[in-house]
Amino acid sequence: MEQKNSFFGLTEKVVDRDGKYHEIYSCKLKDLNKLTEFTSKYNPIYLQVQMLDIWLEDNGQPKQDENGQTMYMYQNDSFMNGIYEIIELALNYKETREQILEWLDFKLIEEIITIFLGLSQFKKKVM
Repeated sequence: MEQKNSFFGLTEKVVDRDGKYHEIYSCKLKDLNKLTEFTSKYNPIYLQVQMLDIWLEDNGQPKQDENGQTMYMYQNDSFMNGIYEIIELALNYKETREQILEWLDFKLIEEIITIFLGLSQFKKKVM
């Protein structure tokens, strides 16, 4: 990680597995509601664990695919779209979701969101 002050404020860079840098920015005020909505649903400290949790139906039963296999939260489009939206915010929309999906891995999800919250001075209490 590399920190720098720029015209836009404090930023940090992360490096993906291919050695490419991606700059993380603080949250804009106009996007603060998206960030608070996300952190009210999910705890970024445990995001990797939550991704591997079983996806539960409203009745508390595990969701199953058409073959009867138990599904996990990383298979839940609503959950994953929330994560991708926060990462797009963190990157200040300088990369499209399709571009992000080309390099994003399991470890970088947590790292980017943690940096984004720190730069935005938005701390989440541990549940």
